[in-house]
Amino acid sequence: MDKNTRYFHNLASAHRRNNRIDALMVHGRLVRNQDRIKVAIRDFYKDLYHQEKSPNIGFREGLVKQLDEGEAIELEVMPTVEEIKAAVWNCESSKAPGSDGYNMNFIKKCWEEVGREFIEAVLGFFQTSMLPRDSNVTWVALAPKFTGAREIKDLRPISMVGCVYKVISKVLVRRMRKVMLGLVGETQSAFVMGKKIHDGALIACETVQWLKTRKKSAVIIKLDFQKAYDRVKWSFVDIVLQKMGFGHRWRGMVGEAVRNGRISPLLVGRDNIELSHLQFAILFCPTEEETIRNYKWLLRCFEMMSGLSINFKKSSFIPINSDQRWAHKMCQLLGCTEASLPVRYLGISLGANPRLVKTWQPVIDKLIQVAKDSSGEVDFPPKTLLWSKEDGRNGVPLVKWEVVMAPKKAGGLEVGDAVIRNAALLFKWWWRFSKEDCPLWKKAVCSCNNMSPSEMLCGQLLPTREGPWKDICQLQISEPQVREKMIRGLSMDVGNGRTVRFWEDIWLPNGSLKELFPRLFSISNLKGSVIRDCGFWDGLE
Repeated sequence: MDKNTRYFHNLASAHRRNNRIDALMVHGRLVRNQDRIKVAIRDFYKDLYHQEKSPNIGFREGLVKQLDEGEAIELEVMPTVEEIKAAVWNCESSKAPGSDGYNMNFIKKCWEEVGREFIEAVLGFFQTSMLPRDSNVTWVALAPKFTGAREIKDLRPISMVGCVYKVISKVLVRRMRKVMLGLVGETQSAFVMGKKIHDGALIACETVQWLKTRKKSAVIIKLDFQKAYDRVKWSFVDIVLQKMGFGHRWRGMVGEAVRNGRISPLLVGRDNIELSHLQFAILFCPTEEETIRNYKWLLRCFEMMSGLSINFKKSSFIPINSDQRWAHKMCQLLGCTEASLPVRYLGISLGANPRLVKTWQPVIDKLIQVAKDSSGEVDFPPKTLLWSKEDGRNGVPLVKWEVVMAPKKAGGLEVGDAVIRNAALLFKWWWRFSKEDCPLWKKAVCSCNNMSPSEMLCGQLLPTREGPWKDICQLQISEPQVREKMIRGLSMDVGNGRTVRFWEDIWLPNGSLKELFPRLFSISNLKGSVIRDCGFWDGLE
């Protein structure tokens, strides 16, 4: 507890002064006076979230994956006390309180006293599909994106909701999570359990590298959405949920909680992996005018259906090994600007040479900016942070850097070794390659590098051409025995045994059974058979 002292009140007053908005630029007009600023902010967001009237446009059956009837029924069953309590404990305790004035830490600490009434409030929602009175009242706080923000677009709105609303949302999300993997496409590489956001970055980098190496013609279209997710029509969301097989009650609860052209895909790699789009608005397509025209028509239909608006003036058309006049014509057709590689995608430079220092200069500048924002001074790299003098000159290290990197229990600061941490993160791709079945990223890297997705990396010819996957496969560790031990410790997850061949594929660390036991293989009558068909296995259904 903060004591009621002069020091505490001075800190609170200073904090309030720092958070006070004395002047704000809205639509190019400088607004002063607190009352006028409040009105200007309210009108700005009222206009931002306003949805223009437009006809509800549906789409035909079969365009999205569907739930089976059992999954749809299971989503709508009444939650148990244990499920509600698990959702409460899954919420962050120290989040700022909403309109009810409580944070989740209070609910957890006082569960014996308030738990029964809290559970009744949550169950009431699932019984009536109606939120308790005032539970969805939301306070919106404006957080500056950087120090010295003066325009309203430089402020990020943060919604603070009440505890009951948080838990209801958490229960819905945890149930939805169980069925999401079977509903979303394989190009969705984030916000789905078991998938990683950097999968899309690896696919994009490998695809661009393959196009450049093979001198293939292609086009990347990088779209810019105006206030993405702010303008989504909830009627469109309801239509999508309906087509996916969600029941009427479930769609009602979600709604209460939130209020024939041809498109040719780009064929990538040896196996002609079809790649048309990746998450976060990046499109891949061949150099065909018909495909570009149909993309524009499809995007316009998407705008009308979803309520989202694409800013084509800020969108980029990036030709690769394409005719310049044709690219200029397509830019005029789409109304977007022409750009060239490298471009930024998910924080990385897509198409850049990783060997050049300038490729990583934006990352270094970002780290310096973070250090400047947090301390007011630039302290980089870590050694400089500890030992540099006020004038920027290097000082005398007082402690060995190895001690600084050591864990706190060993007397260090637990900074860690960046080289070892980077090697561990890169080796995780080896582990994922052996454990995951055949997701899109694995298909892409195998197709671009002539590798087999059903064999372990240690038993294959590793790529030698440039690209991120080559650097991952050629991972260098200072101690060779450590690298060898890590690789030998890997084992392949064969899943249900329907995709890995028993004799021919390398699913054991020592190589394929065909090469280990050639005489047995020569007399076997199960050549070419998958593991599932070769005997009885524990764990295979």
